[in-house]
Amino acid sequence: MKTINASGKFAYAFGALGNNLIYGLVATFLVKFYTDYMLLPTLAITALFLIARIWDGINDPIMGYIVDNTKTRFGKFRPYLLFAPWFVGLFTVLCFVNPGFSTAGKIAWAYVTYILFGMSFTAMDIPYWAMTPALTQDIQERSGIVTFSRTIASVGYFIGMVVAYPILTNAFGGGNMGWTWTAVTFAAVGILFTLIAFANTKERFTVKSQDKYTLKKMLNQFKINTPLLILILALFFVEVANAVKIIFPTYYFENNLNMGNMISIFLALYAVMLIIGSVSAPFVMKRLGKRNTAIIGTALMGGFSIAHYLVGYSSVTAIMVVNAFAAFGYGLGNIAMMSMLTDTVEYGQWKSGVRAEGMVFSTNILKTKIATAIGGMIGTLGLAYYAYAPNTVLPKTTLEGLHTMIALIPGILALLGIIPLLKYKISEEMYQKILSELNPTGENA
Repeated sequence: MKTINASGKFAYAFGALGNNLIYGLVATFLVKFYTDYMLLPTLAITALFLIARIWDGINDPIMGYIVDNTKTRFGKFRPYLLFAPWFVGLFTVLCFVNPGFSTAGKIAWAYVTYILFGMSFTAMDIPYWAMTPALTQDIQERSGIVTFSRTIASVGYFIGMVVAYPILTNAFGGGNMGWTWTAVTFAAVGILFTLIAFANTKERFTVKSQDKYTLKKMLNQFKINTPLLILILALFFVEVANAVKIIFPTYYFENNLNMGNMISIFLALYAVMLIIGSVSAPFVMKRLGKRNTAIIGTALMGGFSIAHYLVGYSSVTAIMVVNAFAAFGYGLGNIAMMSMLTDTVEYGQWKSGVRAEGMVFSTNILKTKIATAIGGMIGTLGLAYYAYAPNTVLPKTTLEGLHTMIALIPGILALLGIIPLLKYKISEEMYQKILSELNPTGENA
């Protein structure tokens, strides 16, 4: 069985780093930019996220279908890593441009740029993660690739969180232009890293089918691939929880704690503990199995988020400690579930005879985008409900509301993610059986 060497693993991981530098910036700070700099109404932002995700529900599966039917001299997945990053970079920058229009004009600008950002990101991210099973079929090696790439992705995501605001925005002069030049910086680095992944990876394993992969076959995959649907649901709850949580540190530290200078420190600690959790995942999975690791990690994330709510916001030390453990749990559980997700590619092939990496990973990307959007919607509705207003002294009811939004709501959502995981049935032994039946000679197809 062919394997991927160390340089190939690093090159592939560069793509995750580039993607998530950009995604971390948008997911964490775009709401802040909209509310405090473009001064958009929170309900307009909520509607934007809803409309964008309705469109993604149409666009993302189509993109997965296109990927599954792609055949070029660069391979099935790699071409998208060459062309899509340029559009992602462009629309990332435009999302952080305040055009100075009327309120209606700025809302229209936000709608167009954000939806186009989502479409271009789909065209890059779906092929990137769908390529994972094409790199190797060795279960331990694939788990290592997923773990390493997801860990590097977490690094990129949280570099976006830690460095962007207030460090880079202030370095670029603050205000609207501070955000724009920060976006330019992240876009340029993201494009470069994705091109490195394109140039230095190779698709080593591809199943060649005599029958064209049709839309009807794609839809049938959803009916038969129960483990995929279970994982998507579990990941959905966890990612909504995280999406809500990461929106609020800027609001929370500036208003509840009057410590705006601590935002970067909080996010840096969160990032470090998440990475430690991610790195720990393979060792825990080897001892306890993937599903049990996912359940434990998700329980830690939910439990310590609720602990944050219970300790209040009088002690910044207590807040740091409980969120550090929550981040560790998130990293641990997320890596385990992403490793499980790659196994559902072979499960679907085993059940149907059709290998559909694009469908599996487009579904996952769509789930992430929906989860991020719903997290954003919950966040903006929370800001509206608790009467948040920028650049003013907030009443206690609003401060309590911000505390609820950063702690209690994410905790409950994360714990809900455990429920579907209890029904996941692909064990390590079952996966090996599936592989042996798909490829009894032990050779690549």
